[in-house]
Amino acid sequence: MKIDDKNEDDERFIIDGVPILISSESKKHLPDKVFLDYSDGLGYKLYSDDETFRYNLQLNRVN
Repeated sequence: MKIDDKNEDDERFIIDGVPILISSESKKHLPDKVFLDYSDGLGYKLYSDDETFRYNLQLNRVN
């Protein structure tokens, strides 16, 4: 996960109050409903009702 400018093929979503850009290619592999959670010990977690996609996501600013 990174802080980035919107690309032409990105779609903007609000997940739990956080604006997220997801490329059209990535969206093909995600379910219709995903969640974003934060834990002090694990960082950000992206998950759905059925599966956790990634723990310990870091936010990085891209110049």
